[in-house]
Amino acid sequence: MIELSVVLPMFRSKHIAWLGFESLCRQTGIDFEWELIIAEEQESEMLGLGGIKEYGDRLEKVKCVRHIYIPAMKWLPLAQKIPTMIDRCSFTSKAWIYHAADTYMPPKLLRTVHEAFKEDIDWFESNRTIYYDIKTGKTALRLSEKGDGIGTGRRLDLARHLSRTNTRRHSVDSWIRESYEELAPEKLGRPLKCEVDRSDNWMRGFNSQGLNNISKGRSDHITKLRRGYVRCPVDFRKTMPKDVVSRLVLCRKYLDVHKWGLPIPPEERKK
Repeated sequence: MIELSVVLPMFRSKHIAWLGFESLCRQTGIDFEWELIIAEEQESEMLGLGGIKEYGDRLEKVKCVRHIYIPAMKWLPLAQKIPTMIDRCSFTSKAWIYHAADTYMPPKLLRTVHEAFKEDIDWFESNRTIYYDIKTGKTALRLSEKGDGIGTGRRLDLARHLSRTNTRRHSVDSWIRESYEELAPEKLGRPLKCEVDRSDNWMRGFNSQGLNNISKGRSDHITKLRRGYVRCPVDFRKTMPKDVVSRLVLCRKYLDVHKWGLPIPPEERKK
């Protein structure tokens, strides 16, 4: 029986999606069944179903018993893409994690989130995230705002009530958090119950910067340690797998060819 869902939206992730999949394939200590829901626009820089299938056997070894690929024929705002994926999650699943293609999830994260939701909670998050800038090789630590840390676990039944018409393209994490805070009293009759991950998982996972499509200015925040980014207290090259770090360095060659940014809606082009 599936007990946890991982939602992975992808867009122009051909050169970096390997990072997100590698982190899923390297999860440890899993004694439960989980599923992976993927949605991806069909365009030139997509990874594609063929690329995803290459990870199939490894995902099965870590008890991913179901994976669904949703090919989007046109670009979808992230705030609509995520609910579309939630609709495909199993009804036996208790919680979901929003994973990003350019993020390396800590190896114990799925197990940690699953254990957390054995208690009566609605939200489980880490408040610390390491960021790695592909271009410079520099790292920084960010004390995450509510809902945007790596691997935030959320109660799944509440997600089924998220708006399907929101066109937000940025700050989707905060929108989900705000929605949950409104939904909990309405659907559960009480305030949202939140817990913080007190483990050292944050030391073994990171967000990468450079081949993503949102937060273009984040590279300066990382390299210049501003806007909440501080010096990383751990040695990135010692806490992360050597082969992953080496492959990230090689990804620098894609920085000049990556098509930056999201499509501009027709109504905004006229402004």
